[in-house]
Amino acid sequence: MLVLQVGPVCENKGQMRTLKALTPLLKGHDNLVFAYVGAVVEGDYQNTIEDTAQDLGLEAQVRYLGAAGPEEMNRLYGLAHITVLSSKYEGFPLVTAESLAAGVPAATPFPIGPG
Repeated sequence: MLVLQVGPVCENKGQMRTLKALTPLLKGHDNLVFAYVGAVVEGDYQNTIEDTAQDLGLEAQVRYLGAAGPEEMNRLYGLAHITVLSSKYEGFPLVTAESLAAGVPAATPFPIGPG
C-alpha cells in the first residue's frame, strides 16, 4: 500500500509530521510505504527525515522519490492508495485536487469543496 505526499521538501509541507503520524502504522505493516515527491527546498530538513526514518528502523518503508514532472506524477497517482497533505498552511491545496481528480482519496487538514 502506498501513501503518497507531494510537494516541496520543507518544514511547511510537513513530510516529517506525516512520517511521525504514520510511524505506528508503518511499524505494524511491512507492506505499507510512505513515499514523498518534490524538490528539496530545505536540505537539512530532508536529512532529518532520512535520519528519523533510519532511527525508527523504517528506511525500507520511507522513500524520497525526488522531483517529478507531470507524466511521472500521473504514474505515481496511479500507484497511490491515498495522498496526504500535512502542510502548516495552504492557499488552495492543488495537490489534493489533483489526487481527487486521479481518483485517489486524500487526507488533508483543510476542508475541500463547497462550504
